[in-house]
Amino acid sequence: MNSLYAWYRKFGRDLPWRRTSDPYAILVSEYMLQQTQVETVREYFLRWMERFPNLQALAIAPEDAVMAMWQGLGYYTRARNLHQAARALVALRSFPEIPETLRSLPGIGEYTAHAVLAFAFDQCVPVVDANIARVLARMFDYSEPVDAPAGTRFLREMASSLLPARGGRLHNSALMELGALLCKPRQPLCRECPIRFKCLTRDPEALPVKRRQAAIQKITDQRAFLCDGKSIWLSRSTGKWWKGLWILPELREAQARPCDHSIKFSVTHHRILMRIWRETISEPCGIQKIELKNLKNIAMSAPHRRGVAAMLAIFHTDV
Repeated sequence: MNSLYAWYRKFGRDLPWRRTSDPYAILVSEYMLQQTQVETVREYFLRWMERFPNLQALAIAPEDAVMAMWQGLGYYTRARNLHQAARALVALRSFPEIPETLRSLPGIGEYTAHAVLAFAFDQCVPVVDANIARVLARMFDYSEPVDAPAGTRFLREMASSLLPARGGRLHNSALMELGALLCKPRQPLCRECPIRFKCLTRDPEALPVKRRQAAIQKITDQRAFLCDGKSIWLSRSTGKWWKGLWILPELREAQARPCDHSIKFSVTHHRILMRIWRETISEPCGIQKIELKNLKNIAMSAPHRRGVAAMLAIFHTDV
């Protein structure tokens, strides 16, 4: 695999979490990278590390501050899990170096535990993300579903068989980068691959077979815009998507008149149409008044923040 390592040293991307072996920084990056693209995470990671530079800083931070720093990344359960994990790790007094202890923390499975051990402690453990899974499936010409139990076991075994005696950080980083830059889902750059002669696949264009995707669910969401020009009324979400974040109040009754603005967005396999109506303020219940000048300082879901911004623009409200 020396040719792979040489290729990585020359062509690997300069990512901020690759410049450190601090286990806390690695942990933050791994939580952020769950279901989020690298380029999106890059700036969020840098801002996060400025605001919460170590475990202690994150552990003592109020949840509102944590959620405010996370807003825009989506999947907010990750932020809560990271916050809880930081508190648990501070209580341990030393960062664990065994997978079982890491997996006992909220939001950490086998992949994240192994990633932290490999990238922070240079341990030789198999790290199988989507990129490495694609590389291994092609390298060993595996055409069965890679996310089925048998596929997961096969890829873990193959990843373990390739591990060097030492240098887990370099090895796993190189394999991961190979999948990201060359062994891409479509139009893989096989001629540039440093380990192409080890690859057994007969059809490099073939994608690893996946399970059938969950059916898309379409949802219409009705929200109220309550604003007097200086303040806005919002509610705290208690739902699973944005729990604890500020959102526009819900309108439970169907509206006869056309909405003032609508926004389309996706959450997992849900496709949501959020329709917003300007409403008059009359004894609001269960919602809170927030001055417009403070909007930027509160933790708010990205779709609802876009909705508020659009409504403010429509009705020419100065912030």
